Amino acid sequence: MEMHERNSHDRLDTHRLVAMGGPVMVGGASPEERCAVERLLARRSSPLGSARRTCTSLARATAVDEALALVSGDGFISAEDVFAVHGTAVVSLPGGGVVSVSDTALVTRRWSDPIRPGGQPPWLLVTVAAESASAAAVSAAVALLCGEQGPAWLDLNGLAGSFLNADGVILENSCWGREVERPDGACVSI
Repeated sequence: MEMHERNSHDRLDTHRLVAMGGPVMVGGASPEERCAVERLLARRSSPLGSARRTCTSLARATAVDEALALVSGDGFISAEDVFAVHGTAVVSLPGGGVVSVSDTALVTRRWSDPIRPGGQPPWLLVTVAAESASAAAVSAAVALLCGEQGPAWLDLNGLAGSFLNADGVILENSCWGREVERPDGACVSI
C-alpha cells in the first residue's frame, strides 16, 4: 500500500495494532489536524449514561465520520466503540479477534444497550463494518434488534458482521469473510 507521507511523524503505521474500546486515538494526522479532530470530538462528547447509550453511539459515530474527514491522507480515529480509517489499519476487536481493514469503519454494540426489550438477545456483542461509522452504528443496532436473524439481515444488506454469543463463540456472517481481512492474509478489504 502506498502511504501519503507528509512528515515522518504524520505517517500512518499500518503495522501498529489499534484496540477498539478505549479512549480517543488519532493516527496519521498532522499536529494541526489532530487539534481540529480533538476539538470536534470534545464538542460532541456527552455523558454515557446507560439510558443514553443508543443515542450517544450514533452521535459518536457521526462525530468520528466528521473527524476523519479533517485528516488528509491516510489516518484513523478510534473512539470507544467506533473506529474509522482512511488507508489500512490492524484493529483488535472488543470480544476478541484481530482484523485488517481498509477505508472502512467498525462499530461494536453491546446487548446491554437499551434497544431490545424483553430479555437478553442471542448476541452479547455485534461488530459491523461499513463505509461510514454512522452506517455501521445504525446497522449494528438493527442487527441486535433482529436477534438470531441479525447475521442474515446484514448479509441481505451487504454488510459484514461479527457476533459474540453468551458462550464466547464468535459467529461471522457471510459478508464478514469476504469484506474483512485477517492480518495473516486471509481475505479482501472493504
